[in-house]
Amino acid sequence: MNRLIKRFIFAPVAAVALAFSFGLSAFAATPSVDFIDVSHHNREAGLPLAFYQTVKASGVQGVVVKVSEGQTYRDPAASVNVANAKAAGMVVSAYHFARYKSVAQAKAEAAHFDKSLRAVGFDKATDGYVVVDVEATNLPNNAAKLTEYTNAFIAQMKALGYTKVDLYTGNAFYHSRLQPAKLTVNKPWLARYPLYPATGKPTPVFSNGKGAWQWASDYVFPGLSQYGRFDVSVDYAGKYTSTKTATSATKPGVVKTVGSVSLVDYLHSK
Repeated sequence: MNRLIKRFIFAPVAAVALAFSFGLSAFAATPSVDFIDVSHHNREAGLPLAFYQTVKASGVQGVVVKVSEGQTYRDPAASVNVANAKAAGMVVSAYHFARYKSVAQAKAEAAHFDKSLRAVGFDKATDGYVVVDVEATNLPNNAAKLTEYTNAFIAQMKALGYTKVDLYTGNAFYHSRLQPAKLTVNKPWLARYPLYPATGKPTPVFSNGKGAWQWASDYVFPGLSQYGRFDVSVDYAGKYTSTKTATSATKPGVVKTVGSVSLVDYLHSK
C-alpha cells in the first residue's frame, strides 16, 4: 500500500505482464482484479466518481481507502474516496498505516483511526473491513513484540465497536517480522508480487486460511491511464467484495457528487 515501503520490500511487476483487457485478463491464468486500495498517492484531491463508476462496471467490486497513519496523520483524500466509492456502489473498506512501537502507541493509533474513520464518513455498522497495514521497515524487529502490538491494535478496534478487523502486510514480512500463528486475525490480506502474475503460482503462504492476495502495485486500467497505477488484489474470502460485508453502497441510480478534498482533511495531512 505504501509507495515508499514497496520499493524496499517487493519486486516490481513487469509492465508487459499488465497488458490486460479492461475487467478481463488477456491471459486466462492472470489473477482477477476483485478490489483495489487507494490513497492520496493516487490523487491528492481524491478520485472522482466517474473513475469509481468505470472500474465498478469493469468488475472491480471493492476498494480499501487509506484513512490514517500513526497517531496524528489523516489522509487528505479519504473523505472524497469514501464518498465517491460508495456512490458508485462499491464495497468500501479502510486502512491505517501502523507506526506503533508499544502497546500504548498501538492503542493510541487505534483511537486515532477510529476518530478519522468517523470524520471521513466511514460507518462501522454498514461499511466493510477496517485494516491495519503492518509493513514499515522501522517497526520493531522483535516478531513477538510486533505481534503483541498488532494484536493490541486489533483488540482496541474491536473494543471501539468494529467487528470486521483485518491485517495487511507483505508475504515476507508476515513470516519474518510477525508470528502468524499468534495473530488474532483469520484469513489475512497479503502482498506478493511475482514477475509474471498467474493464478495460484506463486501466491502468498497463508497460515490461517486464504484471505486476499495483492498481486501487483502498478496495474494500469486501460482507458484510465490518466489516473496512474494501482494496487490490485484478488479476494479469496469475500471480505472486500461481498455485499454481505457492507450494505452502505449507494443503490444504482442514486448518485451523489463529491467535488474535491475537504480543507480540514488537507490541512490535517500537512
